[in-house]
Parts: sequence; C-alpha cells; structure tokens
Amino acid sequence: MKVYLAGPEVFYADFAALSDRRKALARAAGFTPSGPGSDQDKLDDAEITGLSIYRNNLQMMQGADLCIANLTPFRGPAADPGTVWEMGYLTGRGIPVFAFSFEPRDYRDRIEAWAGETATEAGDGLLRLSDGIMVENHGMSDNLMMEGSLMDAGTPFVRAAPGETEDSVLKRVFALAAETLGVSA
Repeated sequence: MKVYLAGPEVFYADFAALSDRRKALARAAGFTPSGPGSDQDKLDDAEITGLSIYRNNLQMMQGADLCIANLTPFRGPAADPGTVWEMGYLTGRGIPVFAFSFEPRDYRDRIEAWAGETATEAGDGLLRLSDGIMVENHGMSDNLMMEGSLMDAGTPFVRAAPGETEDSVLKRVFALAAETLGVSA
C-alpha cells in the first residue's frame, strides 16, 4: 500500500534525514512511502515553481492508499496549514488518514501559552481570551475538525506522551495504520 507522508518536514534544514527516517519506518511497517520532497525543480518564476510543487503533491496524493500526517504545531500553536489541507483533501476522497503530533499538550494549553494568558469563562459560558475570541476546550490536540474527522473514520490520533521520543510516536502511528488496514511487514 502506498502511503502519502504529509507534514511540514520539507521546510526543515534536516529534511533529508527526517524524510529518510519516516520512509524507513513506513517500509518497516509494510508501506511504500511517497510525499513532498526537496527534489522539486527550481524554476525562475516562483509562482510557477509553487504551482508545480502543488501539482506534484496532488498527483502523489491521488495515487495514495492512505496518509500519515504530522500535525505537530508548526510556526505557531497549530498544525501546518498545507498538511491540514492535504488531510482534508484525502479524507474527502475517502482515503484513510492517520495523524500524529510530537506535542503532548492540548490545543487549549498551547493557545494559552501562545497568547500569554489564561482563557476565562465569558458570559456565554465559553472560554475566551481577552480579545474575545473563543478558545476550543475539547481536550483535543488541535482544531476539532481535524481530530474529529480521524475519530469518525476510526483512525485514532497518536499524540506523544510527555517525554516520549519522536521515534516512539512515529513507530506507534505506523503500527496503528498497519494494524487497522491489515498490512504486514
């Protein structure tokens, strides 16, 4: 089965090592890995390059049997928006999506840390920051639409336990995907 490895790793300086490790774990679990890469042609026109990368990723997603998405917070308290888009696209196509985060804290805790304040109960009974914006308080790792879609699909979200290594989290999500889909190494 072909697995699309979604996540913000492509933006990191050590992308090649991160990608190689995830691909090795995918193969060890019985999957054939694909996903965004640094092998994109660099064109003179940035917009054309961006469109080319999008189309290449879309083609890989269309050939995938499942997706494993890294929803670890990226550049802020929430998951990478590109990864979230890929997750929604594949979910909408009926492709099983499994997701993980190396961050053990709930979304609420991360939002409060990011905002530098504790949300308080407002007159409407909802938790809000001082700017009046509601803070989700559902005990989930990120926005309820992402984790809710995983729950509905029967593909539980894998969240790091405090102190758990990244390698352990990755092994758990690949093992869960293999077990759920009946794939053997």
